[in-house]
Amino acid sequence: MQQLYITAVKVRSGTDEVTHVTLGVADGDTNRWAEMPTVQDVDRAIAALDRGHPVRVLKATSGGATPGPEVFKINLPAGRSTIGFKKTDPQLATWADVPAI
Repeated sequence: MQQLYITAVKVRSGTDEVTHVTLGVADGDTNRWAEMPTVQDVDRAIAALDRGHPVRVLKATSGGATPGPEVFKINLPAGRSTIGFKKTDPQLATWADVPAI
């Protein structure tokens, strides 16, 4: 099964609004990238969420990386959207804890 992972983010200055993500697709059977992470507009992650595809943050560890928290869509004023993630890991409390683009 393929899984979408966010490895880095760009956040609008002075806000928590994610504008861009480094997004890749991993093959869950082989734990290898099916599509290497590339910088994308956050709308690509939002479109995947809207289609029902799970998106997660990929958390860097000393031994490589592990799946981090699930991502969800946040609707903003004026019809814009961004993403947030479930606060399940004390090491990933805000987007500032995720590598920046």
